[in-house]
Amino acid sequence: AGNPEKRIPTRVLSYENHLISIMSEYKEEIKNLKAMLPDAVTKSGHASDAHLLRFLKFHEFNVKEAKDAIVAYVSWKTHFKVHLVNVAEIEEEVRKDCITLLDKLDKEGRPVLHVRWKNFHPADVDPIVFRKQVIYIMERIMNLTPMVDSFVVLADYDGWALAQTSPALTKVAVDQAKLYPLVPHTYCINAPWYFRAMWKVISPFLSAKTTEYLKLVGDKDARAAMGDAVVPVKNGGAYPEEDMAAYLQRRADVERVQLGVKNPELEAAFVNAAKDLEMPYTEALEGSTFNGKLFKQGSGGYFGTTSWKERYFVLRKDQLYYYPSKSDKQPNRIYHVGDCQCIRLDRHDAGGQNHAFTIAATGAKVNVAAKSENVMEEWIAKLEATKSDIFVGDSDI
Repeated sequence: AGNPEKRIPTRVLSYENHLISIMSEYKEEIKNLKAMLPDAVTKSGHASDAHLLRFLKFHEFNVKEAKDAIVAYVSWKTHFKVHLVNVAEIEEEVRKDCITLLDKLDKEGRPVLHVRWKNFHPADVDPIVFRKQVIYIMERIMNLTPMVDSFVVLADYDGWALAQTSPALTKVAVDQAKLYPLVPHTYCINAPWYFRAMWKVISPFLSAKTTEYLKLVGDKDARAAMGDAVVPVKNGGAYPEEDMAAYLQRRADVERVQLGVKNPELEAAFVNAAKDLEMPYTEALEGSTFNGKLFKQGSGGYFGTTSWKERYFVLRKDQLYYYPSKSDKQPNRIYHVGDCQCIRLDRHDAGGQNHAFTIAATGAKVNVAAKSENVMEEWIAKLEATKSDIFVGDSDI
């Protein structure tokens, strides 16, 4: 479990500047985490002390959770061949000038992401390219030197309309971002009046973490938080309007890639992986090894709610698909359950729920409950019998 006495402030960490003091203070946690990692992860290039410390901090020094998160991160990078993602793969989205990672940091040393929602038109977005763009941005932030543990988003709603909302694409972005041990600090400017009105009503009910990292502000407050150098001129800052053609070429030169040329190996990997992410409930059933209804406990989310709701689960090889209803066209979440652990919960720990257990999957855990003890034991037996081949053929990690 995490040690509440050991905390690094929630801010950007320059590991080069603080390496000695931080490593000496947390060397025991880092050592314990290293001992828990599979050989494939240790040899993947993602097990340096600084990198492990970043995962530990993000998971409040809970070594088990940090280990699960790193395993999920590395296995996912292998599955999607993330090492092949470059600016040429997302050229069409970059040209739209909707989401741009600046080549400079804010006054606190944080990477800066400009989001211009008026240029976001869901009907014109290829979901696969959009997923690549989110991954490209997060990978660039992860690979910065010195390492950072957070980034800042300036989300400009000027000219945006409610019809430009896309829950599906938002879910893509959130699901990808959750794999990274990076904290986003989001400043929303030029929010419509109904946004501000709704925020005023719901903000008292949001979790403290949500209100800390998501703020509706004016131009002046954005400049105060980030610095004039990274706030656009039109918002009173000093950052000039970006020439996207020049930006693309600059990035292509740095990455030594040719614009207009995509990697067919990467395309095939994304198409194949996307099939799982977009699989309807009825199709998932056809290849399932086990399936049925379970009650799922809410994880808290923005509102901190942890109620139990009936959901549909489908086990396919080493993946557990979760659907809110039978009519869903894609799973709400996919848990990698190869070598997972199932922990039975007593009624008190489950908030009064009977036949409850925790599924400790790779990179995530979820509390579920069955309608009877027999059904619970059957699910546990099926899940724990699942063998993972997640690191078979992992030469591309």
